[in-house]
Amino acid sequence: MVGSISIISIVKFGLVGACNTLLSLSIIFLSKAMGIGDVLANLTGYVFGLLLSFQLNKNWTFCFSKNRQAWLFIRFLAAFAVAWAVNAAVLRYLLTTVGLNSYLAQLGSMPVYTIVFYLLSALFVFRT
Repeated sequence: MVGSISIISIVKFGLVGACNTLLSLSIIFLSKAMGIGDVLANLTGYVFGLLLSFQLNKNWTFCFSKNRQAWLFIRFLAAFAVAWAVNAAVLRYLLTTVGLNSYLAQLGSMPVYTIVFYLLSALFVFRT
């Protein structure tokens, strides 16, 4: 199924997400080690992961054709912006209200991002 929710697309999205997460977390933690603040470090990691995620999800997870690539990337960026905004809100909540350690808060906000981004990708970005 192209552009819809299926078990196969969920598994593939999860595998892409694992690669994306390794890259994103590496960049986030490296940025933090360099003294960059939590939200900017988070955004930096997610932007690099976004580029990897777009290519892998477009070509493998959702098997989307190569035409309309510019429009597709704009929709992908919009979905990313929404998912990341939700992620950032959860991150700030975990840091300020819950009082989690910065690194644990980064890890804690990721599942929310993943769920929101998958749903937006399947139902909006790569829809048929």
